[in-house]
Amino acid sequence: MIFKLKHILYVQFIIYFLILIFLNANPVFLTLLGITIMSSLIFVLLIDFYNDNIKFSTKRISMFFYIILLIIFFLSFLFSKDYLLITISSIFLYSYYFYRVQFDKDEFLNIINIVFLFYLFISILAYFNFIPYPRTTTAEIIGFKESILGIKGLIGYTGSTAHIDSFSVLIACVNFIFFKNKKNLIVIVISILTALSTGSMTAIVLIPITILSYLFVRKPILAGIILTLYTIIYLLILFALSSNTHFYVLGQDLYTIMNAATHGRSVIWERMWVKMIHEYEWYDYIFGINNFKGIMQVPIWWSTGWTSNPHNSLLNIFFRFPLFFVLGYTYFIFLVLKNFNYKLFTVVLVILMASLSNVEIFGLQNPIYFIILIYTLTYFSKFNKKEFN
Repeated sequence: MIFKLKHILYVQFIIYFLILIFLNANPVFLTLLGITIMSSLIFVLLIDFYNDNIKFSTKRISMFFYIILLIIFFLSFLFSKDYLLITISSIFLYSYYFYRVQFDKDEFLNIINIVFLFYLFISILAYFNFIPYPRTTTAEIIGFKESILGIKGLIGYTGSTAHIDSFSVLIACVNFIFFKNKKNLIVIVISILTALSTGSMTAIVLIPITILSYLFVRKPILAGIILTLYTIIYLLILFALSSNTHFYVLGQDLYTIMNAATHGRSVIWERMWVKMIHEYEWYDYIFGINNFKGIMQVPIWWSTGWTSNPHNSLLNIFFRFPLFFVLGYTYFIFLVLKNFNYKLFTVVLVILMASLSNVEIFGLQNPIYFIILIYTLTYFSKFNKKEFN
């Protein structure tokens, strides 16, 4: 078999699981995974650069500066050890990769289904103690939740329900929008049962959101209104939580409601938001903050007592690189509306909602989230939208 550029995605996931199983409890995990993703995708870029026969073309010059930018990101990562730099670089690279490499949707769907089913398989093995969890301390801290089925809730192999609940719903969502045969139906059933078995509120909320979005959001103007409200309401909640004024909803204190609804995550959001306002210098907003984990430690009354994890993927990027996030998020919304398709929007909405309670949506612990998002976005931008309506 001749090696093709599309096979790089297969290789990446094989390496991902090898590193996950053998090195997940080791800090080397993210470093090796980041180097694997970056080097293999830069390889695609270099191959394209080399095969461009038109010397000094606009395409070649653009690619040259693109490579230089990625090298700068990579060197920044080596010095700062901020893995989000690798994530951001990977998002850019995957955008180019999926636009450059012709991935049929059925082939892509087979890959992510295999990845999910294998991750579920090792999670079940760990759940029944056939194999150890790689991060036992995390599993011990979080413990097992009681699921709605009345049994101990399933947690992901990497030590938390957050590592598998939204993952399962996203897999169900992608199989649903690209539905073709009974194999898709089987995966949908398995993934929904998996999500429900975690006992996670995230899964319970995401499933109806997926169905409602698919059925009713058929126009870009409605999608734009939803994304605008999503952003404005969340910002208003952050301002309200960090305000000295007490706000009430139906007679209940907003702080108490959010604390209960988010299982304490809103406390972290509020304290990090206040810390950013009071401690960031003007250049931190423009160029990003150095030593994020050291500066943004906030007290909590559960778990380890202190955390620098916002438990929110969007805030995780925003707190580190405020200006970059605002520009990137705005451009992302523009792309979604410009290439609007109700199936694409369903995937986007599920990922955005999952981002509110999961820091790994845009991270290396499970890169499948942003890989699916980027593939779906590039897929609908390359083909005639009417074909899929």
